[in-house]
Amino acid sequence: MSYNNNTSYWNERWAMVKPEIETLGKTYHFSDYGRIKSINKETGAEKFLKGCQLPQGFILVNIFLKDRSRKRFYLHKLIAEEWIEKDHEGQSFAVHIDRNMENNHYGNLKWMSQAEMTIFMTKHGVFDPQKRKRNPNYKLNPARVQLIRKRLKESKNRKKMIAKEFNISLEHLKKIEKREMWGWVEELK
Repeated sequence: MSYNNNTSYWNERWAMVKPEIETLGKTYHFSDYGRIKSINKETGAEKFLKGCQLPQGFILVNIFLKDRSRKRFYLHKLIAEEWIEKDHEGQSFAVHIDRNMENNHYGNLKWMSQAEMTIFMTKHGVFDPQKRKRNPNYKLNPARVQLIRKRLKESKNRKKMIAKEFNISLEHLKKIEKREMWGWVEELK
């Protein structure tokens, strides 16, 4: 749900974000409807914020602190911590029930443990542990590591050139050679 107008909704509750360090010039408030606003400490002027949407869909909010640093908060987690009770201690994940990461209304959030979340995601087709694959954009996979080791054995290839060819650091290459990384990958025959 996208709530962008500047008036409060009927029965909308607001809570203040309380970072460890005092904020710079503004106070930040979030509502149970999934909205966030800043209020200027001097003028009292309110400004509704959008936050930043991550590739996973979550809304991230940056809060600027007096020491000129910033603190980041997930909006759904702020809302869940303020208005949703946990059923038991192990619940540390605030999950969107309708799987729409933009819908941060408190009625759409629920606390879950890692196991509960995996079951929920599997049941709703978001996560299938049987079909879990590595990201194809990773720089290395077992076949590429085998090829690196083969090239390292061939004395005519310099380590710097091999690292550049595979887009990895020289340190990473040395750890592969010493089997500190990817030690479980067998040699090419």
